[in-house]
Amino acid sequence: MHSAIITRLETMQLLRSIAGQLFIVFFIHSFHNVKIQALPQSVLTASASSIGEEESVTLQCSAKAGNPPKKCWIYLISQTNGQKKNIAFKCQETFTGSVLLAENWALAEVKVKCFYAVDRQSNTQPAPHSDIVSITVALPQSVLTANASSIREGESVTLQCSAKAGHTPKQCYIYWLNQAKDQNKIAFDCQVTFTGSDLLARTGALAEVKVQCVYTNDRDEPAPHSDIVSITVRRALPQSVLTASASSIREEESVTLQCSAKAGHTPKKCYIYWLNQANKQKTIDLKCQATYTGSDLLAHTGALAEVKVQCVYTDDWWIKDEPAPHSDIVSITIRRALPQSVLTASASSIGEEESVTLQCSAKAGNPPKKCWIYLISQTNGQKKNIAFECQETFTGSVLLAENWALAEVKVQCFYAVDRQSNTQPAPYSDIVSITVGE
Repeated sequence: MHSAIITRLETMQLLRSIAGQLFIVFFIHSFHNVKIQALPQSVLTASASSIGEEESVTLQCSAKAGNPPKKCWIYLISQTNGQKKNIAFKCQETFTGSVLLAENWALAEVKVKCFYAVDRQSNTQPAPHSDIVSITVALPQSVLTANASSIREGESVTLQCSAKAGHTPKQCYIYWLNQAKDQNKIAFDCQVTFTGSDLLARTGALAEVKVQCVYTNDRDEPAPHSDIVSITVRRALPQSVLTASASSIREEESVTLQCSAKAGHTPKKCYIYWLNQANKQKTIDLKCQATYTGSDLLAHTGALAEVKVQCVYTDDWWIKDEPAPHSDIVSITIRRALPQSVLTASASSIGEEESVTLQCSAKAGNPPKKCWIYLISQTNGQKKNIAFECQETFTGSVLLAENWALAEVKVQCFYAVDRQSNTQPAPYSDIVSITVGE
């Protein structure tokens, strides 16, 4: 019986030993089943790949799979030495371009990574880091301004290159675009002034100059180019020239005025005008050639005896209705019609020894000072002056001798008036007949 009890105890100990070994095996197996599993890779997304300094970008760190993380680290990577700099401890953060530039050692290309972590028991388990995301921080666009869009050759225009957001450029390049849109630099300053002639010389005489600019910052990085600015250079036209077919005309006579270009250019449109006593322009015609009588000019100019006339032409050679320099002043004297001459004779019939007094006067107005009395041949109409006075006395015998020995003497006269540098004759008198008898 004793031996039976011992055998039972040994059997129980053996069973306990086996059970202990099985527990150890089970424990080890269970430990391997609960070992730490790798987390899904971190994923970094950016709302934009390129922004300006004043614009913003949102960075978000997440897990490639599973629930959104609660702990994240977003950091920059130096392109020179690989140094890392934390810029956010959130899973989502928004930055302006200027902040990224400041954090990124002033480099325009920003390289960013992130990772998230999960708390497990008493430990914080980090996930594999995300791939690198690159963000370019662009400078504000260049802005080119011109203080005029159209200038003459002798006028000037000021061009200024600046930044759209008020950034101060370090250096600027201003250039013009040829017809093939190739860039040709004309200035290395941020502000420069050119005359129209300068632009024509630099651009190969193009009438419309297309200009752009670009600036660089302290790191010599170029900003986006400015929009194109167009400047029209209006070439100087040859001076207007006014010619008159006569410098002095009577009221019933005419004068032809012609407006042309000094260098022979054909005008498109002309303006002929007269100057009043205050030198104000009064247009009298829109033609390049016009003919006027003295009466026409008197009517246009308010009865001025001396009419001062100028002209100007326009041309759409370079720009619509660009006026040429005005012509010099041309003066035209209008000799007003004088009252008709009147010839009176003290007798209509005289003997050879008798005398007759002839007097030449004006039909109206003051007595004239210059007169011409002459005979008219009855055969051929030939005229012969017999007096240069306004009153003269002749005997019958003298008249016969002057009158080709004809007894019927036909006499006429006219007077004249000095006006400025000209002597203006009045209309002739009617013919007066005088018979010379024996």
